[in-house]
Amino acid sequence: MGKILYTNLSVFFLKISTSLIFVGKKYYFPFILIFYNYILKTYQLASSYIENLGDGSFQVVGLPEITQRSPLFDFHISDLNKDGNLDILSVGNFEASEVLSGRYDSGNGSVLLGDGKGGFKSVLNSGFNVPGEARNIQGVIYKSNRKILLVGLQNNGIQMLRQLD
Repeated sequence: MGKILYTNLSVFFLKISTSLIFVGKKYYFPFILIFYNYILKTYQLASSYIENLGDGSFQVVGLPEITQRSPLFDFHISDLNKDGNLDILSVGNFEASEVLSGRYDSGNGSVLLGDGKGGFKSVLNSGFNVPGEARNIQGVIYKSNRKILLVGLQNNGIQMLRQLD
């Protein structure tokens, strides 16, 4: 079993009163701030998947190090190298973070080849390159059963990728 990461986050929710108050001959707009404080606990910060072990139990399995560099938003799962094992294409990044922590934009998409036993190995020079804030990846069949991938980019349209034969 890997390390269990633990952190406390104090999250404040803000409610602003929007009701008008009528006093005498004037309406007043009260500016009332109400804070709700919740404590959220995080136990797993790594990009991972949950494996169904088949006996009613599940196991959290961390993905390779390359997928830990930036947030992941979507996966495309298929047999990329035709070896009979499921492989993963992942996309992500997040640039709209607050100033102190900086942008989370070091990912350019990743290719993970499955070994058929639940493990994945990253491929570094695969040619799969999706820079920017990717939010969705979808496989589409077109013309003579050829497959293309459409990647939705945040505020930047759609990128189309084709797998080379």
